[in-house]
Parts: sequence; structure tokens; C-alpha cells
Amino acid sequence: MEQSKPIVTFYKIFGTFCLVAGIICNILFGAISFEMITDDVDDSFGSFIEMCIGFIICMILIGVGKTYISMVSDFKIYMSWLAVNKTRSIKKLADGMGLTQEIIISNLNQMISSKILKGVYIDMETNQIIFSDDYITVECRSCGAVNKIKPGIGTKCEHCGTYIK
Repeated sequence: MEQSKPIVTFYKIFGTFCLVAGIICNILFGAISFEMITDDVDDSFGSFIEMCIGFIICMILIGVGKTYISMVSDFKIYMSWLAVNKTRSIKKLADGMGLTQEIIISNLNQMISSKILKGVYIDMETNQIIFSDDYITVECRSCGAVNKIKPGIGTKCEHCGTYIK
């Protein structure tokens, strides 16, 4: 998936930045909180609220960073598996990864919506991952001719004109 490289690189850098920034921010807020507690500084409720807000922002940064890093890692694992296993079966991918099909589908949908996986969709009818450049062969029910079509897209048989999908 050469077309996904720029966005994967961006998400990896962005995720790492968020994670590191969140950790540094957390350490700083922790140090300031410790100093406020140990020094008999006039504790005001406003300072406490500021510290809580800062801590929450730090935790959000860490969560966002971990999410993006995890998504990039899953993408690389899934693409490696799909390169070797040409069936593109979600069940086989789930079995190979030791995850449920629901988790695999959720992860794939997240990758598709975030544009890490471009030109890909999940065919729930066949339970497969379909790449836009994939074609399947379908036998016409009327004349028996073999036609090459994109999955999920109906068309007419090249030989007799019957609608096939």
C-alpha cells in the first residue's frame, strides 16, 4: 500500500509527539503539584483546578498518542499478513492475529476512515477485505461465461448481457 505511506508516517510522528508531550507535561505538572504540597504555599482552590485541568490535558495527549501509534502498528501487521495470505478473509486474518473478527473489522474501519487504508473496503457479504484494484471472476448464471469484475459492483455479462454481481 504505497499510497498509504505519507499518512502512516504522519500518524506515527504525530502519535509519538502526542505521547512524548503528554508524558513530559505530566512530569511537569506532577513536579509542580509536589512542590506546592511540600512548600507551604498558599493553596487556593484555583491552583488545584488548574492542576487538574493540566493533568487531564496530559492524559488526553497520552491517549491520543497511544491510539495513533497502535493504529500504525496494526496497519503494518495487517498489511504484512495480507501480503502473504492472498485470500483477504477477515476470519483468517482474525485467526492469524488471535483476535475476534469484530476487533479486526473495527480496526480496519478505523484505518479506512482515517485514510491509512486507501482504496479499501470491507465486503460484509463475503467477509473479505477488498482492494479497489482487485478483480474477481464470476460465472454468468445465464450463459456460463466467465467474467472479470470488481467485487460488490454489478455489471452486465460480456457475452450475453445478463446482469451479474
